[in-house]
Amino acid sequence: MKKADMQAHAIQYRALMDKACQAERDGLYREAVHMATAAWDYIDGMAQYERKYEETQGGSFEAIELVLKIAPLLLDHQRLNDLEELLKKYKRIEKYSESDIGQRLNDARTDMRHNHRLWTHIERNPGCSQDQLSTSLAGEQQYWLAVAE
Repeated sequence: MKKADMQAHAIQYRALMDKACQAERDGLYREAVHMATAAWDYIDGMAQYERKYEETQGGSFEAIELVLKIAPLLLDHQRLNDLEELLKKYKRIEKYSESDIGQRLNDARTDMRHNHRLWTHIERNPGCSQDQLSTSLAGEQQYWLAVAE
């Protein structure tokens, strides 16, 4: 990929992530995930550009982090599957990342299963109280409260 192409990818990535972050701030979580996922098309070129021309040595990929954070709350398993495919296609993404994205993806899937249990419990017990979630569902009360909020 040429420098101009990598730079164009970096610009596109940043523009989409600006929109994704604004959508998240506005409480438009599905839109935020959609924008972040769209930014994935530019993540490889952006990462190459930053490494070569901005001397960035890695870090986290905001588009991936946003999806890992929000998709489990939305029970959006397709986005997590899409992320798995992205990581298979572009192995250097995980290589450049400071965190273990594969492990974080597994954790997000676990969170999604927990969240599904929570929503099922709430649907079946509409009058349940937040302070009883750890008793009803097992696990940490703080986690259940954070998800419920």
